[in-house]
Amino acid sequence: MTPHAVAELYDSWSSFQNSRLDAYPCELHIHRTVMLEHLSPGSRILDVGAGPGRYAIELSRAGHRIVAGDVSPIQVELARRNVAEAGVALGQDDGEADDRPSAGVESVDELDAVDLSRFPNESFDAVVALGPFYHLQSIDERRRAASEVTRVLRPGGILFASFMPRAFWLSMALHTFVTDPAAPSAQLEELERLLERGLLGKVRSPQLKASWFCRIEEIAPLFSEQGLDQIRLLASSGVVAVWSRPDTWRGLAEREPVVRRKVLDLVLRTASDPYVLGMSDQVLFIGKKSP
Repeated sequence: MTPHAVAELYDSWSSFQNSRLDAYPCELHIHRTVMLEHLSPGSRILDVGAGPGRYAIELSRAGHRIVAGDVSPIQVELARRNVAEAGVALGQDDGEADDRPSAGVESVDELDAVDLSRFPNESFDAVVALGPFYHLQSIDERRRAASEVTRVLRPGGILFASFMPRAFWLSMALHTFVTDPAAPSAQLEELERLLERGLLGKVRSPQLKASWFCRIEEIAPLFSEQGLDQIRLLASSGVVAVWSRPDTWRGLAEREPVVRRKVLDLVLRTASDPYVLGMSDQVLFIGKKSP
């Protein structure tokens, strides 16, 4: 998939992307919690694949300075609007007396993860890439993106990158196949392709056509060859990915908001279990650049 094709996909998907993290709250709860555990105070962070800007807003509110970008022009405009509506400072900052920038969002612009050449080497304390690696279908693209995010990190800097595990999505695709009486038997060839190569072509969902589905063991080597070592790997939805639905979380929030938080904390406790990683719809890689 070309960057233009991925941009068109997310241009057309803006309303869903804007509400997704509220509809499926485990990802936001787990990612935000572990990010704040690993980030140094007042970090300067590149959020590439920022979508509608939710993580940029959350991290800036926690005292960090964000440079955000996305391949989708509509997502970029949506993120700028969301940042403004959230009351988060938007614009360049000259820094304070200690030369550390104050919290806020420096900019939101169109940005492609495989080409971060506008940024100097070692210019960020952390990089957040919670979407780009889904859509890099060739190993060369993934290596270029891994090289770029590592290059712009300062020594000791932290990368947070999301991936979609092949086992979960194969399970979902098989369920769709066996429960659809109209599914042609030839569709099994597509599922074989998914199992072997992590790709889908002849499916209705444009997002799945544009995606790469990883094996868990493929993630760490992608970054270690760039000098970036894994320090954590977590299931973004823990043990609930197979049944998580917007109406489930909405009903729980309306009925028992305190209990909802306890449930999210319980899911977080399962996120590092190696037996849970493959059953999650996403996994979060956390790596550290060698000093």
